[in-house]
Amino acid sequence: MTSRTLLISSAFLVVVLAGCSAPASAPTESSPTSDPASPTAEPTTAAPADPDGTEAGASAPAGCDLVTADLVSSILGVDPGSCEPITSWADGPAGLYPAITMAIDTTASAPTIMPVEVCGGGGIDGALPVRGADYGYAVEGDLCVVVGTLGVKTSALLDYGVAPAEKWQQLAIALVERLS
Repeated sequence: MTSRTLLISSAFLVVVLAGCSAPASAPTESSPTSDPASPTAEPTTAAPADPDGTEAGASAPAGCDLVTADLVSSILGVDPGSCEPITSWADGPAGLYPAITMAIDTTASAPTIMPVEVCGGGGIDGALPVRGADYGYAVEGDLCVVVGTLGVKTSALLDYGVAPAEKWQQLAIALVERLS
């Protein structure tokens, strides 16, 4: 009975060790490589080989630095309060204006994270184009802008009519300049 117990214990140990020594899987496109909520988080960079070969290694802008309170206030006409770093579905350092529930997601891998199928505006009722962007759209309460491999997507829960789609389009155009 002792040798059988030893054999079973050995087999169990081999299985456990095999699981522990298996190579770690590479992060997926949607998993962040740094914690955007951390105040000391470094901007995430794009993969070394972007599919279109443009701006490889570009850093994603921090959401709170890109979409500033002054910019939101001057264009949308609302006081967003203070921006807070948050965790994002995208791979860049995100931000949130809790006062107007505006989430700001950024990426340095726009062709993958914010492709034209997501951020091109096709199929979105009332989507306005964003002059100067490679692609993007603006509607009331939402925008997405892509310039090269850099992208930003914002959405806010504002009262209906506070800032019409044309104002969001102006904000999107201002963001194009900041991403260029």
